[in-house]
Amino acid sequence: MSATPVDVVLVTGAAHRLGALIAEHFARAGHPVALHCHRSIEAAERLASRLRAEHDTSAMVVQQDLALHGAAERIVRTVESAGHRIRFLVNNASTWPAANLDDTDEALLDAIHAVNVRAPFQLMRHAHRAGSLQAVVNLLDCRSQRAWPGRGAYVASRTALESLTRSAAVEWAGMVRVNGVAVGPTLLPENASAEIQEAVLHKMPQGRLVDPEEVAEIVFRLAAGGFESVTGAIWTIDGARHLVG
Repeated sequence: MSATPVDVVLVTGAAHRLGALIAEHFARAGHPVALHCHRSIEAAERLASRLRAEHDTSAMVVQQDLALHGAAERIVRTVESAGHRIRFLVNNASTWPAANLDDTDEALLDAIHAVNVRAPFQLMRHAHRAGSLQAVVNLLDCRSQRAWPGRGAYVASRTALESLTRSAAVEWAGMVRVNGVAVGPTLLPENASAEIQEAVLHKMPQGRLVDPEEVAEIVFRLAAGGFESVTGAIWTIDGARHLVG
């Protein structure tokens, strides 16, 4: 007799930063996790090992380049071949290269949308078709409804995923809850200069960055917190950043 599949939480881009914090929130609550990564395989393996040791739960690593066609299906197959099934999906991975519109050629536009739109959509689709999916949380950007010179293609991709979030919530209502979390500046790159940090903080009405632990907690609550009537919502967590220019 075959063993009953184990329900897991799949978090994309889970090796570092916000993705790692989100994965830890689920593991801390006893949920088995599947950590997706691309290049950061060693960091993902270290995180998985730590989560298993500290939280006494299952943690596996799935390496895949989301820019490639078929990546989402391969991720779902890998999770299933390990005896798991995806119960919660957190689409956290994204790419946001700086480029003016005049410098955004077809290749760059395709690369951005492959990771930020196609991959999360296909993961949602394949996980839903597998029959075990209960909730999806898509990580979005608080600035997706505003102009962002120099990152126009990135903003367009975030807006596209926001629209897909709402459509999936309606099409899959009663089966899967689908929500988005639009995040403001939270974890600046380690090499961010003092000038960049000051410029970012200057535009934050609260005078501080968004607490990444708060973001991880809300993602966890939206997926596993029992909010059965919350679907199709876009939760903005940015300290009112989206309200200023």
